[in-house]
Parts: sequence; C-alpha cells; structure tokens
Amino acid sequence: MNLAVVAACQAMEVRLVYISSVGSSTYGANNPELTFPEMVHRLVEDGLLETDSAAVTLGGGSDVGGGMEPGESEGDCIRREALEETGRAVTVREKACVGEEYTTDLSGNPYHPTGHVYLAELGEKTAEPSEKDHRLVWLSVEEFQKTTFLRYQAWAMGAAWELYKKLQKEKKL
Repeated sequence: MNLAVVAACQAMEVRLVYISSVGSSTYGANNPELTFPEMVHRLVEDGLLETDSAAVTLGGGSDVGGGMEPGESEGDCIRREALEETGRAVTVREKACVGEEYTTDLSGNPYHPTGHVYLAELGEKTAEPSEKDHRLVWLSVEEFQKTTFLRYQAWAMGAAWELYKKLQKEKKL
C-alpha cells in the first residue's frame, strides 16, 4: 500500500479498505519517525485523504496477514496470506472474535484498529514464501500477549486460546 494507491482510489471513487504496516517505514519510507500509518492518518486529519487504515500491524519479518482482495472472503484471504508469507497451506476454522481498540499511534494521533481472529490449522509447506521478509515464529499465548503492539490483540489471542481449549475439550478440533 502506498499514498499513490490511496489517492488514486479516492480520485476514482473506489471504496478502499486496507491494513497498513508500521514496518513499511523500514522498506522505503525516508523518515522512520513518521510511519506510513501515521502519514496517512495525518493526511486524513488534514482533509487531504478520505480513507484511513482499517487496521495497523507491526509489519516486518514476523507479521502474517494483509489486505483482502476484491470479492475475497475472510477465509480465502487468510489462506492466501498464509501461503504468500509462510509458504504453508492453512485450514481456516472457527472465527474466535473480532477485536478493536480506540487508541493512538506513535505520534499521539487517534486511530481505531480492528482485527478478525480465526482458529486455523497450519498445514504442510507447499511453496516457497513469495514475500521473503517474513518468517514464522512460534510464541506462547503469554509471550504474544506481552509483546504485541495493541491491547486488543492480546485480548483477542486470549479469546482465541479459550475457544481452542473449549473445542479441544468438546473434541470438536
């Protein structure tokens, strides 16, 4: 995602929903103190752009996820992103929750990220990842909750873990 795409969608009156990455500042931005999500948010606040990020991720080497393609379901998006970023197939299971948070970005500007969280089974490696800057890292639920960028993500991981344990107990997974 870049500013030109956001501006072009606005000029063409295309409804744009996108997730931006704080880590994108590592790959091409010239001011690491002003991340891409912050740039867009400021332009929205100033009335120069209409569409802010629907969500913001940390990005970089350990972030799996991305934006939905037109007409793509949430499940199809998860399968595609997992394959692109890890080279592995996934089986998408139950939707655990939708998490959201009213917070501020690193510059103190307000934003409202939202995330849809699913249980999924990681399958076999079927391809080489097409996005080489990603790597799959396993963390315990507790470690994830301590290190995640947003509070709602920690809450959502807890909700997903509780659903997983419940379904395991009921022998539905």
